[in-house]
Amino acid sequence: MYPAILDEVISVGAIDASGNVLDLTSGPQRTTINAPGHEISTINTDRAIIKTSGTSQATALISGYIALLKDYAFSKNKDLTNDSIIALLKSINSREITYLQALKKIDSL
Repeated sequence: MYPAILDEVISVGAIDASGNVLDLTSGPQRTTINAPGHEISTINTDRAIIKTSGTSQATALISGYIALLKDYAFSKNKDLTNDSIIALLKSINSREITYLQALKKIDSL
C-alpha cells in the first residue's frame, strides 16, 4: 500500500460506469479518489482504438482534472495548495460535492 497510504500522496482507484470499484483497485477504502477506469477507449501501438481498464486509466483522468483545478486557481489568482487539492478530491470521492462544485470552491479560497 506504500506510497499510496501516505497523507501527501494522491491515490487513485478505478470504478466502472455504475460507480462500482473495480477488483483491481488495491485498498479501495484507502484511495483518495476513485475515477472511471473501466472500458476506457485508447489507441494501441497499431493505431487501433481498443478498450482498456485499470487504475492507470483512472489516474490519467484525475491528473488532467488536477491540472484543470490548478489552471483555474492560477487564472483566478488563488492559492491552491496540495492539501486543498487532496481535500477536494476526498470530498468528491465521498460524494459530498461534484467535480464541478469542487472547481467552483476555488473561488472561495
